Amino acid sequence: MTDLIEELLPEYEEVLNEVKRFIQAYIKTSFGGNQWFRTQSGILSFYLRINKRLFEGQIKICIDIATIEIAEEHQKRGIASRLIQDICEISSSFSSAECTYIENVLVPEFAAYLERTEWIRDPRYEWNFNYYKFTK
Repeated sequence: MTDLIEELLPEYEEVLNEVKRFIQAYIKTSFGGNQWFRTQSGILSFYLRINKRLFEGQIKICIDIATIEIAEEHQKRGIASRLIQDICEISSSFSSAECTYIENVLVPEFAAYLERTEWIRDPRYEWNFNYYKFTK
């Protein structure tokens, strides 16, 4: 765990609990949902969406991570990778969620990290970097 996450832990855990409530509220609806999440300090904010995506002819319910914003002075300290790991764990705890999907990765180093850690680049979008990992 990074030093910054330890500093943020009370508010970080609070935001993760909000994520759990959000997923629980929307995972069973056919309409999905979307929401911004922010730490009280403003160091971290992110946008999640519950979505249905087509993979190899099968529709999967996905938790989409559409945006992650980290205050510039705190970037490249492991916050995004920790957040994604935690969202995957939360996602896998819900029986209906089958996939975590990361949209439009803009930082080449982060794309390389995802590829090293078993994320699959979505080949349907050659023009940008989208990644997914099945949780079921």
